[in-house]
Amino acid sequence: MSQSDRSLGAIEQQADVFRHLPLLVLCCDGGGAVIDANPAALTRLGLSQDLLSSLCVDALIPELRPERWRSTKESLRSGSPVRFEATVLPWQGDGFRVELELTLLSLDNEALYVLVAREPSPSRMTPLLEQFSCEAWDHVEDAVYFIREDGSLIYVNPAACEMLGYSRAELLSMRMYEINPEVSPQRWATIWAALTQQRRRRFVSYHTTRGGRTIPVEVSASIVEVGGETFSCAFARDIAARRTAEDAHRREHALTASLIDTAPILIAVLDSAGRVIRANRFAETISGYSLDELLGQSWVDTVVHAGDRSRSEHLFRQAMSGVPIHGAGCRIQTKTGNVREIHCHEQLLSVTDTSDVGLLLIGQDVTEQRELEQSLRQSEKLQAIGRLAGGIAHDFNNQLTGIMGWAEVLTWETEGLPTLRECADRIMLAAERARGLTSQLLAYSRKGPHIARDVDLHGLVHETVSMLQRSIDKRVHLNLDLGATDAVVQGDPTQLANAILNVALNARDAMPEGGVLTFCTRLVPGKDVPGFQDLDPPLPAEFVELAVMDTGLGMDEAAMSHLFEPFFTTKQEGQGTGLGMAATYGAIRSHRGAISVESAPGRGTRILIYLPHLDGGTERAVATPAVEPQTPVSLRVMVIDDEEAVREVSARFLKRLECDVTCFANGFDAIEHFSRARREVDVVLLDLVMPWLDGKSVFFALRRIDPAVPIILVSGFSRDETAQSLIDEGASDFIAKPFTLLTLSEALSRIRPSRSIAPDGQAIGDEA
Repeated sequence: MSQSDRSLGAIEQQADVFRHLPLLVLCCDGGGAVIDANPAALTRLGLSQDLLSSLCVDALIPELRPERWRSTKESLRSGSPVRFEATVLPWQGDGFRVELELTLLSLDNEALYVLVAREPSPSRMTPLLEQFSCEAWDHVEDAVYFIREDGSLIYVNPAACEMLGYSRAELLSMRMYEINPEVSPQRWATIWAALTQQRRRRFVSYHTTRGGRTIPVEVSASIVEVGGETFSCAFARDIAARRTAEDAHRREHALTASLIDTAPILIAVLDSAGRVIRANRFAETISGYSLDELLGQSWVDTVVHAGDRSRSEHLFRQAMSGVPIHGAGCRIQTKTGNVREIHCHEQLLSVTDTSDVGLLLIGQDVTEQRELEQSLRQSEKLQAIGRLAGGIAHDFNNQLTGIMGWAEVLTWETEGLPTLRECADRIMLAAERARGLTSQLLAYSRKGPHIARDVDLHGLVHETVSMLQRSIDKRVHLNLDLGATDAVVQGDPTQLANAILNVALNARDAMPEGGVLTFCTRLVPGKDVPGFQDLDPPLPAEFVELAVMDTGLGMDEAAMSHLFEPFFTTKQEGQGTGLGMAATYGAIRSHRGAISVESAPGRGTRILIYLPHLDGGTERAVATPAVEPQTPVSLRVMVIDDEEAVREVSARFLKRLECDVTCFANGFDAIEHFSRARREVDVVLLDLVMPWLDGKSVFFALRRIDPAVPIILVSGFSRDETAQSLIDEGASDFIAKPFTLLTLSEALSRIRPSRSIAPDGQAIGDEA
């Protein structure tokens, strides 16, 4: 007799009625294998006897998984059947809920476990159906779970099934801790105890879908009691999308906060009383106060400069009234006492998520910009003054040419008349002094000579010190710290020597009670030179820095701002012309250099001169010995100058040198004459600055007529770029006004005419 026959036989012996009742009866062995079922069970489950015998009980009742099966069998030791609710899964179709009773039978010393399934009793299920199966729960958009104390689910709505990817029957066969990866059976007991005590909880947790994906959920759980049994009603909302949005918002907020915090502008938020409630890192940096020191403090009282507080308070009230403030200037005083200038914008805004209003303050540090603007204005002012000074010097040199020229003529004509000769000499002396002033004006206006020679700056410093040692107050000590290994620059040694001497004399005069005068040199990279980008190109990579420092009276800001202006002086009346530092400024700038000053009252002065460094050795300029006036033989000179005094003096000088002279007051007449009588002109004396047609245009017009004609340039300016360019084009020489007979004679003596005059007046070499 088979085991199956013995089992059914035993059941028939105890209750033959089971075979005819609509109850589901399953017989299992101790391992949970299904060994038999009554006809009602086979029919309800859609199974054949052969298929049934190949299954384990958890295939039909998922809640009786091996661990649950073992624990349920252990409960039978008390001698009483074990009753519980579970979901039965037919071979096809949805699961259904039943009440199960497990009984242990012994047959031929073999343990037989009998599971009898009944429909839930109406007395218990009707209230539950009313509570859990009503249409309202099924239409809730959030997932809804009704959970027993042991974690088993007695109701889930369609939203829960859709969220997790399980069917309702599958979920009803599971326990809550199988859905939540964070919860174990032991922890579930703790959670249930806390929930029953608090009665209601709201928290964020995680659920695992059928596909294994973990999703964040926001859970609202409450304790409900139905029919004397305690349940948890839990609503779970998928917050994955919200989490994504929140994460994006947090990232955006973090990015915005980072941008604000790292922005190179001042950003602060003030409350309605003007107290700081937020500030970025730049606000800390520029003010010198930490964020903790700023928060809660009045911005105006803590940071704004005392001289601007009243105005800032007014602007704050104006902005708080709803009128935006744009571009208001304001000074702040840092924690260390430094003053910075801020360009401010103020606008009303809501403060955080409250109904309070405050002020958004945005400020740009424009301290360096203002300093650059001031420097630019000063530079433009000096340039304008320089142009004016140059123009004055040019016109004055024209007049001095007449004064000095006629004074020199007087010296010729007063031989043997000592009284008149003395008068003529005094006129010459006064004119020479006036020429010195105009030379300084031209140096300031950067219209001075453009002589390009290699100059050893250390040599010029030694020459200056040698001169000072013979004339300086013995209480002034001279120090040399010439640290530059090579101090070769290119330029005019005379101008540079005068510039250094002017600075040294100013330093000497600033120490009436004695002190220390120091000369220092070093090589510095171009980027460290003040106003490097504003220098005339090409910009060198390295400069020689000459620092002249005294321990004298010093200067205030006002005096320093005017130091390089012509006729400005801090000396008493009659003790200075105010042109020394102006000429120094012009000379240094004309050498593509820079000059700056550092000083404070009572702390002395430091003048810094920067000149482009020239690699290579020096070639010291050797002065050309003066020559005695020479008389070129039978030169025919054409003088072109718009100043009558210059024409008259030039003619007198040339006749003294036995030259034939033809004078013209403008370029048009001179060109017309030269085009007709070019063979009658050996040399042209050409003024560069004339109205209507300037000297440069006349030069090229004459050269087109006769490319070989010698042309000597004359100007009230020194040899500037225009003169140098014409020298490069073939001009024979240059004479600066005012000039003497000796100067003119030397220039003519250097002329080698391409043709001489024959006794018959025909130029040798000319075509007939």
